[in-house]
Formats: sequence, C-alpha cells, structure tokens
Amino acid sequence: MSSNIKAVFFDVDGTTYQHNIHAVPNSTMEALRKLKEKGIKLAICTSRAEGEMIHLPKEYLEMMDAIISSGGALTKVNGEILEEHEIDKTDAETLMQYCDEHHITCRWADDEGACSFDHWHQKEEEDLFYYLYLMVPNEQSYQNERLIHLLFYPNDEQFEEICSLLHNSHLIKLRKSCECTALNVHKASGLRRLAEHWGISIEDTMAFGDGTNDLPMLKEAGIGVAMGNAYADAVREAADYITTSIEEDGVYNALVHYGIID
Repeated sequence: MSSNIKAVFFDVDGTTYQHNIHAVPNSTMEALRKLKEKGIKLAICTSRAEGEMIHLPKEYLEMMDAIISSGGALTKVNGEILEEHEIDKTDAETLMQYCDEHHITCRWADDEGACSFDHWHQKEEEDLFYYLYLMVPNEQSYQNERLIHLLFYPNDEQFEEICSLLHNSHLIKLRKSCECTALNVHKASGLRRLAEHWGISIEDTMAFGDGTNDLPMLKEAGIGVAMGNAYADAVREAADYITTSIEEDGVYNALVHYGIID
C-alpha cells in the first residue's frame, strides 16, 4: 500500500506523547525521523496552549515544521505567527462570568500563548495539569485580555446552557473538560490553513488523534488515523484507519501500514 502523503499532523497527548513515561515513544521519534528524511512536512496540532508545551521534549519539537496550538487558534511556522483567532469578546466575557457565578474551573489562554487558572480551580485540576503537562497555570483574574482558547469543567447541564449562551464560538466536549475557540476554529481549520500555506492538497495530508477534539481533523485529512487508545467510539468511527495504541507503537505502525515509511 502506498500514498502520496506530503504533510502529517499529530495530536500530542495520548497520540505522540505518553503521559505515564512523560516522553515521546522511541518508535514515534524514529517514525518522525524517517518522515523528515523523505521531505514530508510535520506539524503538531494540539489543544495545549503554548505555555503548556514548555516541557515537551526538545528533539520532538525541533522535528516539527509548524505548531498548531490552542485547538487551532494559533498557528506558527518556524516560530512566526501564520494565523491567530481571538474568541468573540462578548462570548469570552459571558463564559468567564458564567464560570465565575457557578464556581466552574476555567483555564484561559491569551493571545501571547500564556495560560492561567481562575480562582475556582481545585487541587484535583492542578494535579491533572501537572500529570499531563508537568506544569500548573498561574492563578489570576481575567482582565479583558484577548483570549484564543478556553478550557472549562462544567457538568452536562451546565455545558448545554453555555452552548445556548454563546453564539459566535466553537464549543466541544472532551472527556473531562470542554473547549471554546473562535467560531469555525478547530484542529481541521488549522490543518487546512497550514496545508494551503505549504501548497499541499488536503488529499495529500494525514492526521493522527485520539480524542473528540481530533474528530474534525481526522475527517478533514486525506487519511485520518485513530489511535488504538482513542477514548470515544466516534473517534474510531471517523477515522480511515485504527492503529494500535500509543504504548504499542501506534504512529509507527500506521505509517508502515500505508507504506509511508518502512
């Protein structure tokens, strides 16, 4: 089986970064090297804000030709901003106020890539952030900063109410939290814009992911690959191929399956 893949987009957590070892699996790093040798463009496509990527392995980051962060809201190529999308100011203020009134933990990311916790966060969220990212956002009050990404922790009823209040934003429910970005901004929009910048057809792109926020990207890419450890059936159903888990060399195995590397 062969392909004409010219760019590959990777989710980070649970896809290329393994939390229990706080590292990128050796097989994944080897796969990235082989892709680079073939001249294939590589990009991270993550919901992490820039401030949440500071402890990712340096070699892994240096492999990337571009980084799409904050759920598609910020795209950088060689460290330079290609695209940035601010959340509608009214929606951002409405959501922040709702979270404050209902004592809902909220992590917000501004246009500088910095991320902050509101004062309602609990030790449980701090522990989760440290486990995932080896860092904890600073606590501070929202002062009308330009926001590009919001991560919040409502119950199902609160999430539905928030959806009814925000009219110019993209909202998605994850496993333990929910995300807010600007309207029509998500991982797929970041993939499209970057492929256009590189002059690459969407049909010649490939994407890897394991979460519900990866769904648009997996559907958009020429080949969408779900990790075997994907936590939702919808992720597997949206993919063109389901590979093995991150612990079982999922990225490497999928690339071999498609004949992109050997």
